[in-house]
Amino acid sequence: MFLIQAGHQSSTQIAEAVPEDGAAGAIWSLADETPDNLNTRMRALSGDGVTQAIDPQLYVIREKLVWVGYSGLTGYLHRAVGASAFAAGFFQKQQWWSLGHWGPPARGRTPRARIVLDSILGSLLIESELATARSQRYDNLLGNDLLTGVGPLAQALREGNNPSTDRGACAAQLFAVCEELDRRVGADLDANLVRLISDIEDAELLYQRIEDAGASLEPRSTSRQLNAWLEAIQLFKKRAEIVT
Repeated sequence: MFLIQAGHQSSTQIAEAVPEDGAAGAIWSLADETPDNLNTRMRALSGDGVTQAIDPQLYVIREKLVWVGYSGLTGYLHRAVGASAFAAGFFQKQQWWSLGHWGPPARGRTPRARIVLDSILGSLLIESELATARSQRYDNLLGNDLLTGVGPLAQALREGNNPSTDRGACAAQLFAVCEELDRRVGADLDANLVRLISDIEDAELLYQRIEDAGASLEPRSTSRQLNAWLEAIQLFKKRAEIVT
């Protein structure tokens, strides 16, 4: 199950971001809401089949159920090994897990627009990295192959449109990708790991094509997170005594 991480978002309409075939609901951060505001927003989201949960900032465990907040794409990894739900939010700090979430706030420039793509299990800067990958002539199919996948932003770019890349558009793309990754997970642990590893290998091939085409990527855009995923999978299999 994929949930939208909700917090620090007094102007965000979560109810509008939970389509019938999209996120299953929201996970709320108590520290980020006044009681009255939280009650109002939870009532606005309530309805048949909508899941709502309270997040103590890291994860929620009820008996053997694990719900992982602030995880974004790494939620695919969590779900594949048994987590029941994961979440990601509108703001960039709510879209991945980091120890920095519980430390002093960082100061820096305004975030640049990124597009999350299920093809690479990662993200690219739209105006530089993705634009370069699409305009280079070494690999004419690279741009389309990167954008082949789910999400309204990817579809609009694939069709040659010039869509908005504001926070709402980029968040909608993230949510669509997270929902797609959640759909890939079934009840069989071994099958989940096989699918996850296969997806990682396919993503690594695309990253190699990006490098071969001469498109440079910033550290956050590279495939290094996929290497960490593979290491985590091997460690999990060793501790769980899974032989494949």
